Amino acid sequence: MARYVPERKKWFIYNGRVWEPDTGNLRAMELCKKLADDLAVYALSIQDEKRRTDYLDFVRHWQRRNYRETILKDAASVYLVSLSEFDKDPFLFNCLNGTLDLRTGAFRSHSPADMLSKKQTSSGSGPSEDIARLAGARVVNLSEPDKKMVLSAALVVHKI
Repeated sequence: MARYVPERKKWFIYNGRVWEPDTGNLRAMELCKKLADDLAVYALSIQDEKRRTDYLDFVRHWQRRNYRETILKDAASVYLVSLSEFDKDPFLFNCLNGTLDLRTGAFRSHSPADMLSKKQTSSGSGPSEDIARLAGARVVNLSEPDKKMVLSAALVVHKI
């Protein structure tokens, strides 16, 4: 998933946990190439020969870099987001394995809709834990390596 940030003149890519700036727009181009490959694979599944041939002619354009660059430039005005949309909600705490809503205490999977670009970088005490404490939360780090589970989150002591 990618969104263009005009203030930075670059794409931001969601990595499954946070939105990251795409320096040089290299990952955005890779996503475009993957789409081109997926379109070609789909074209081969079309049963009607004329439709398949026509679609393959269309897909050939996507295999050229200059065409993909044009597509990315055009997409920038459609899939744009302001830099101010990132990390807008101060009560969302981005943990290693999910997002904690400090208002409700609800812990959920990461979501691109949360628009988080900051992440906790360690399971030990650090700046993100200090922020959670300032928000009235108690930080807890639990680890069960045999279950491949790491919980590094803030537990809400009282509702804010």
